[in-house]
Formats: sequence, structure tokens, C-alpha cells
Amino acid sequence: MLEQDEITRILYDSGFSDEKILEYFNLTSAQQSCELDRARVEILKNLHGVQRKLECLDYLRYKIKENSC
Repeated sequence: MLEQDEITRILYDSGFSDEKILEYFNLTSAQQSCELDRARVEILKNLHGVQRKLECLDYLRYKIKENSC
């Protein structure tokens, strides 16, 4: 079983604010699980958004290089 300080560090490293971490420890086990799922979905949304931006830039770089040769 993880100790509270380990859980706190992991939550912090995952992007939880100090306030959100305190709220997390006041939740039931089922609520904690739901909160982790929610946070994961939010991170994935952000990741996909950043990935899309990279794809757009890569496409632009490709087209510029293609036309300059």
C-alpha cells in the first residue's frame, strides 16, 4: 500500500494542485478512483491537442521544404 506522502508526490507530479490534493484525501475510495479517471481523461485531451498542433507544424515544415528544393 502506498503511503500518503507517496500518493501526494504522485498526484503533484500528475498536475494536481495543492488544493486538489487536499480535496482528494477527503474523498471516499470510489470518489478517489473517479477523480483519477477524470484527471487522466483531461491529461489525454491536452495531450491530443498538443499532438494535433505538432502534426500541423510538421505538415507546414514538410510543405515549405518540399517547395524550397
